[in-house]
Amino acid sequence: MPMMTSSFNIQFNMENIDLQKVNGFYFPANAHIKMSNAWILEPTKILKHVEEKNICIQAGGNVGYITSVYADVFETVYTFEPIYENFFCLTKNLHQENVIKFQACLGNENKLVDLALPKQKNIARPNFGTFCVAGAGLIPTLTIDQFNLPDCNLIHLDIEGYEYYAILGAINTIKKFSPVVVLEINRSLKNFNLTKNDIFTLMENINYQDVDQINENTVFKKIR
Repeated sequence: MPMMTSSFNIQFNMENIDLQKVNGFYFPANAHIKMSNAWILEPTKILKHVEEKNICIQAGGNVGYITSVYADVFETVYTFEPIYENFFCLTKNLHQENVIKFQACLGNENKLVDLALPKQKNIARPNFGTFCVAGAGLIPTLTIDQFNLPDCNLIHLDIEGYEYYAILGAINTIKKFSPVVVLEINRSLKNFNLTKNDIFTLMENINYQDVDQINENTVFKKIR
């Protein structure tokens, strides 16, 4: 596999992004921010299911809060955040050398995509974490399998309904290393005409079962 850079920088003028700081993290100034205690505690609860902590795959990176928690305990964290405002904040918030950042999506094939805010989320102060893949565009989509990782202990995906396709692009990695897999499962699946049953059937087909529910995140582990 060719060497990859630690970030994909698409041609946007990031210097003009207005920021706000909340709980020590930079966010886009016009973002609708929801940092509830339940959300803040998510990664800590997820980590209780993970034994070895060598490599973590985490997407979407948003502005880097969850990534920062994982960076404190994993040797290496690969994080993916396609929204340029979020990615700008993520790189500003995270300076750890063990965090590899990609301005990209995760999916089941390499292609260039666009992102859109679902109509029901089209508000004056958008939640920048609710943009989803929407047709062809400029943003690269990568697969987890193409990284040929030497290990993988946790895959945590919160990518607005595209989790199904990211898992399809990670099948070989999952079969090889049996990582804990955490997937956000909510109404965003409707963006791609998917259901909760589609996710559970996919995970059952690779011999995984759900072991915990943390807010909208379902924790899956390999059936031993």
